[in-house]
Amino acid sequence: MRILKQPLVVKVAEQLESYIRKGEWTDWMPSEKHLARDFGVSRTTLRQALKLLRDEGIIETHQGKNSRVANRIESLRNNSSVSHTVAMLSPVPMGRLRQHTLLWIDELRSLLHEADLSLQIQSGLSAFRGNPEPEVEKLTRQYRASVWILFWAQKATQMAFSNLGIPTVVVGAADADVPLNTASVDNRAIAFHAVGQFTANGHKSLALVTSRQSTPGNQIIETGFMQSIAQKSPQGIRGQIVYAEDQEPEKLKRSLLVCMKQKHPPSGFLFINPLHMLTAYNAFQGSGYVIPDDVSLVSAFADQSFDYLTPKPAFYRMDPVSYADKLFNLIHKLREGIATSTDSFELIPDLIKGKSLASANKMVF
Repeated sequence: MRILKQPLVVKVAEQLESYIRKGEWTDWMPSEKHLARDFGVSRTTLRQALKLLRDEGIIETHQGKNSRVANRIESLRNNSSVSHTVAMLSPVPMGRLRQHTLLWIDELRSLLHEADLSLQIQSGLSAFRGNPEPEVEKLTRQYRASVWILFWAQKATQMAFSNLGIPTVVVGAADADVPLNTASVDNRAIAFHAVGQFTANGHKSLALVTSRQSTPGNQIIETGFMQSIAQKSPQGIRGQIVYAEDQEPEKLKRSLLVCMKQKHPPSGFLFINPLHMLTAYNAFQGSGYVIPDDVSLVSAFADQSFDYLTPKPAFYRMDPVSYADKLFNLIHKLREGIATSTDSFELIPDLIKGKSLASANKMVF
């Protein structure tokens, strides 16, 4: 007997109906663009699946708007009021996230899957601009998640989630007066440890390179760097901060080379943005400076492009498995409603001792 495979349209319609009955969408559904992306199908296939649901009275369609869950479906939902979805909100798409971020996201997705939970990633700038609370409220109605993860979120977006009473964890450092749980790297420890490594190798003049558009995490590194320099100033240690535009590498090159013409040029540079480290390699090596004989470089974070640099760079790396495990435990407590401020955590990364960090060259000033 010939067994006919279930058409893709029917499969998608059944998956959509399952999400609706579980209460993942309580009112308006996501846009066709987002649904097609999330389910990995074409817009044509998605529309055919939505038509099946509309014909069965499960959803309603409105000209120029997203599909809407029919009112009568409320009585058909599962008794459980806790969504099985965890949502992550990012201002940039997955393809633009750094490798170390993608690693812990994959680990977290696996842990959630084992617990019969799913991870949905939403990207876009609408919830990160101006007064984001209306957009956040709309977004959280469309995607009914039990916990939200905020990535690269400024204070206004963090406060919008807090004001709406939505269980939320901020990846990275949150502003001091935002009452949300955080899952971050110990940025202050990175700054103090890096300064200690430089000075232990005889470097007396140091520079921290950071983005001009600072984040709470960057500010912690900046503060920690200058505090560490101040503690070591009796030993003749000096430090400065170099601000860079993320999208203008040529300006950063000029700034770095200007630093080298100072009376006391830095012999050690700490970079918050790994891409600035790449620019520094190009700037110094292209201008005749030898790494690390003339200048030592360290990155506060890892990047996959470091595999192609010579000499091998020194950088701090967070264990993605440990981070994902701690974040999963925090998410579990948020879903259960038992999380407290003490459940926030800071993971201390390890220094990968590449050859871009070495003893200071005996420079004559």
